[in-house]
Amino acid sequence: MVVQSIFCRVALDHDQRIFNYRLLCARCIIENSFGILAATWRLYQRPLALQAERVKSVVKATFVLQNLIQTHHQCAFTPDSDDQDGSW
Repeated sequence: MVVQSIFCRVALDHDQRIFNYRLLCARCIIENSFGILAATWRLYQRPLALQAERVKSVVKATFVLQNLIQTHHQCAFTPDSDDQDGSW
């Protein structure tokens, strides 16, 4: 696994500044995604005691399952809905 690092010199050229900006955006998206997974799946509430290859498979599987849940099993109830009786 390769982890990219930012350019940290004081005087950066245009391409390096763009790279830093895009890397920061990507890191924010990934951190938000894992926050959603951690809130949904108890598996991520503690360190995973698995081999690196198994961790990759588990993370991929939970992303697929999370996407499936969000896409196909949307709850009809929303707090803004007109249903005042609590029915879903």
